Amino acid sequence: MKLVLLFSPILLFLSSCISEEKEHFKTYFDFDSLVSSQLDLMRQSRPVLIKKTILNSKVDSLQLNFDTTRLKNELEIFRLPDVINKPMYKGLYTIETNEDFNSNLMTKIFSTTGKSPVPFVKLFLKENINELKRIETQVNETNIMIDSHRALTIEFDDCRGKPRLVHYRITSRQKMIFSHAVNLSIEGWLKYPV
Repeated sequence: MKLVLLFSPILLFLSSCISEEKEHFKTYFDFDSLVSSQLDLMRQSRPVLIKKTILNSKVDSLQLNFDTTRLKNELEIFRLPDVINKPMYKGLYTIETNEDFNSNLMTKIFSTTGKSPVPFVKLFLKENINELKRIETQVNETNIMIDSHRALTIEFDDCRGKPRLVHYRITSRQKMIFSHAVNLSIEGWLKYPV
């Protein structure tokens, strides 16, 4: 009896570690880890953000010194495509790897014609994920109240063998019930100290 009581907490701990590992496995591409690692890199190097926003036809530009909270909020939208890793979408996407004829890069494309808020994710890389240069994707939300389509683009350069975010673009069209469509474009450039 004492032996069972002694090993019960150990077995419980080990089983919780195993289930935690399963939760962290991403089927397609880990957007959460990408955004987190980019924020960590920015905390170390403290880039300046140059941002341009176009709302319908009104243009606004600004330059911001490094601010962890602002950049975290700014990049939060790039976690949305991580929905493709939910168990309900496992096996829904086809994966295709090709040469990009417009550059010297390879493309890895995750696409689906099934019902998913993310119809595709397109990665541009040299040979492996540490040589990631660009991501293009789209996030859609359609329900009785809203019809929203967001095209997301992230561009990277190389920083000591790892991708470092240097540019992003969000192009959005949103139509809410009983209102006009809103077109929004946000573009950001990160300038790192030399």
